Amino acid sequence: MVNELSPKERQRLLDRADELGASTARETALYARWAPFAEKYGWLIAGLGFVWVWLTIAVYAGWITLPDIPFLTKQVMLIWTIVYNTAWWSYLRPRFERLKTDYNAGKDTINGR
Repeated sequence: MVNELSPKERQRLLDRADELGASTARETALYARWAPFAEKYGWLIAGLGFVWVWLTIAVYAGWITLPDIPFLTKQVMLIWTIVYNTAWWSYLRPRFERLKTDYNAGKDTINGR
């Protein structure tokens, strides 16, 4: 299952990544190390994110209740979901798209394509 971005969406993410500044050597090395894993198990990572969002919605709406675990309340779940989504969509997603584009451009240069 491949979820490809349209050229317009990809360019919007790349422009946002350029606003954030250039990628560091450490970010590039980490991306190169984990890119094959993320590509192979992308469906699982997306599925976990989907479950997390729906679990948060179900808890906050009162459809299910959480066990009595200290510091785990529906407000805490909601806050962490908001923090995660803010970080993902405003910083991490554009940065990953830039790293992916640079990584694939480097692979194409090495392979001669």
